[in-house]
Amino acid sequence: MKRYNLLYMLIAGMMLCTSCSDFLDTDSPSEQSKENLYENEGMTRSAIMGVYSELAGTYVYGQKMSVNWQGVSDIEQASGYQEDPATDKTSDSGAANYWCDWYNKTLQWGYIFKMAELASTAVDGIRASKAFNSGSVAMKRYMGEALVLRSLSYFELVRRWGDIPFKEGMSNSDLSNVYMGKINRDSIYSCIVKDMKEAIDYLPWVGELADYNSERITKGFAKGMLARIALFAGGWSVRDGKEFPAGANVERYPNTEQNPGMEEVGEYYIGRPSNWRDYYEIAEQQCAEIIGDPENLIS
Repeated sequence: MKRYNLLYMLIAGMMLCTSCSDFLDTDSPSEQSKENLYENEGMTRSAIMGVYSELAGTYVYGQKMSVNWQGVSDIEQASGYQEDPATDKTSDSGAANYWCDWYNKTLQWGYIFKMAELASTAVDGIRASKAFNSGSVAMKRYMGEALVLRSLSYFELVRRWGDIPFKEGMSNSDLSNVYMGKINRDSIYSCIVKDMKEAIDYLPWVGELADYNSERITKGFAKGMLARIALFAGGWSVRDGKEFPAGANVERYPNTEQNPGMEEVGEYYIGRPSNWRDYYEIAEQQCAEIIGDPENLIS
């Protein structure tokens, strides 16, 4: 009899443990994952606002890109009170400080990469959601904003540092696509121009909806930004011969008596993509549409 009682107790204990395990292995209704975050329009909007908040960061438009780095270029130098800011390892006089402390530079571009990563997470999440694929107009608008914010991040990185690490999607949780080398800027410009064209189709004109005013990304803003990106993509820039070797689809700046001082230095030269006219046509078209579209209330 005791053996039967012991057997019953063991079976009951096993059943109790199993049911406890099943009961405890539940998902919290308050937990937000990429699977449910972008199925809800309100939560998606909050995620997009989180990307917007990065614009005000010190190393983005809060200070560095809007003030400190604007007065230093190939044609001007705003050195402040420093005797020789170009050789100061912690100098903040522009992005192109060749004697810099690389920790300082990593700090500078890290915040812009952070904005790109947050925007990429939103793009991937929205694109995979049932709400977006079922044709939700609001989700399409959010996709447009996310695409523009990601393109803006990479545009600022490329125009300031040239060839950079770049990926179209978000980082994998195992970091398998995080540690990567730089790729050439023409490939990056091609990708962000494609994203911008997609984004324009989703976005409303300013004033078309109550909350899409001058503080949100609108169709007019996206068109103007695409025109600006296209001009940079088709323009001249210093290129690394290792990234753009002989035979690459690059037109070299002619070093002649009429255009002196542009000769190759080391492995670096001045060049632009061979299809630069395509980009200039994009810029012309977008500007014309901003001016001529009757839906644009500020034209």
